[in-house]
Amino acid sequence: MGRFIRMAANYRLTPNAALPLHLPAASLPTAAAFRKLPRAMAVYTAFGNRLTHTGTRLGLQAANGSYRIGTQSFHVVPHGDLPHGHRYAGGYKEADPAIRQGNDLFPAFSAFLHETLLFGWCRQAGARQRIAVDYVPVGDADRSRRLGPLKTEHIDEDTAIAVDSCIGGGDLTAAADGRQNRLVIVSGFRPGETAAAHVWLRPNIMTELYTTETPVGGRSQPLDDLPKSMPAFRRLLRRFGGLEDDLIDNLSHGRVRLDG
Repeated sequence: MGRFIRMAANYRLTPNAALPLHLPAASLPTAAAFRKLPRAMAVYTAFGNRLTHTGTRLGLQAANGSYRIGTQSFHVVPHGDLPHGHRYAGGYKEADPAIRQGNDLFPAFSAFLHETLLFGWCRQAGARQRIAVDYVPVGDADRSRRLGPLKTEHIDEDTAIAVDSCIGGGDLTAAADGRQNRLVIVSGFRPGETAAAHVWLRPNIMTELYTTETPVGGRSQPLDDLPKSMPAFRRLLRRFGGLEDDLIDNLSHGRVRLDG
């Protein structure tokens, strides 16, 4: 949860957008309450009420058999409810269980938190999130194929945080388990990082690079205006042959968008 707290601070969810996050003794769950929840959710209850997004506190609340954080409602999916052979069954952790929100499925509560932060809790004043690059390799099968490993392969946690989900995978009785969605967080979760940046590998062919960094301006190449984010993007992409060239250096199938 330490990495999530650092991300939350970069998105201005912590008091005064500052760390460390001070927790009053009264905010800590009792031992009995801690035992009633999966460990990751219990840990979140210790600090969730200290986070706010546009005036709404982000504490964890039970709600008629489900749970709610702010305006986001969700259900815990027990391991036994996942169909045999489901992509999330093999690595299931009771301490960090699968989550269903609407018709979407997450392999873990921690994955749900990170995706909700990047898609839902990203509008706090002072934490503007912008698209650095749109990449759509339509009609180029080779470039599309090169994206495959980044969408599916394991990524070492020292390199980035891979956040997976199944779009349309919340219907556990369906024959298919949904379209795979992946976010890869490359910056903002390590001590001292002040810009959060991630790659969004959409279920369709589009890939986008996002950052909270404000462009410094004045560089000859627009992406050089992001001196904190671009090195982090490059470190990830060069591990997957050709992607650094495709998405940054030779962007023939996309566009730079530092104004959005």
